[in-house]
Amino acid sequence: MTTKTIHIDESNKYAQAFLDYLKSLDFVKIEENEDVVIPQSQIKETRRRISLVNSGEITTRSWDKAKKEIFD
Repeated sequence: MTTKTIHIDESNKYAQAFLDYLKSLDFVKIEENEDVVIPQSQIKETRRRISLVNSGEITTRSWDKAKKEIFD
């Protein structure tokens, strides 16, 4: 199964009719998602860490290697 994301402007006068049509199709599943808000502190920290990786000051490792280090 593939998942697609469709952004619908619900203020459009045809939006509700389109959503009702999609809901009527047995092979379509509609999930309502709230917009995710990422705190500025997290954005700032992520940018800082990316900068450290790009400068070579720190290195990364694969998730498989990290899991082994954490759980083994």
